[in-house]
Amino acid sequence: MTIAQIGRLALWVVAAFAGCASAPPLYGNFLERTSVETQSLLAQDAAAQLRRAYSPASIPLWVPESKDPFGQALVTRLRRMGFSVSDERNGAPANTLTVRYVVDALGSQFYCVSLVIWRARDSALISRMNRAYGLQSGVMHPAGAWTRLTAADKEAQAWTTN
Repeated sequence: MTIAQIGRLALWVVAAFAGCASAPPLYGNFLERTSVETQSLLAQDAAAQLRRAYSPASIPLWVPESKDPFGQALVTRLRRMGFSVSDERNGAPANTLTVRYVVDALGSQFYCVSLVIWRARDSALISRMNRAYGLQSGVMHPAGAWTRLTAADKEAQAWTTN
C-alpha cells in the first residue's frame, strides 16, 4: 500500500467516524460491484470479531439486513460458530442483541465494515465496531485492527467532554 493510499484511507476513516456522529444511521450493504467471494471474506472476519466480543452460547442475535450477499454470509458464519441467529423481518425476539451493519467501498481499492450492536428490548447502543480493508494485488487484506467503541466508552467520553 502506498503512502497516498494510506492517506486516502485515513481521511476516509476520519470522515466516516465524523459522519457516524452527526448523521442518522443507514444500515446495509452498499457494495454493488463487489464479488460474492469478497463479501463472504468480509463477513467471515466480521463474524470472527463478533465471536471475540460475545459468547455464542449465551447471546442470541438478530440480523435484520441479512438478505444481501454479506448478510447471508454473516448469518451463516455466525450460526456455524454456535450463535442463535434470527433474521426474521417482524422484529427482534426478546432478549437478543440486534446486529446492524454497513458494508461500503471507497473507490475500487478500499472497503469498510461497520457493526453496530443494540440491545433489542430497549434499543440501547451496546457497541460499535469498524474495520477497513484494502485490495493489494487483487487480494483483500485488513488495513488495520478492528476498532471498538462500547457503551461504557461512550459514557466515559461524554462525561469527560461535559
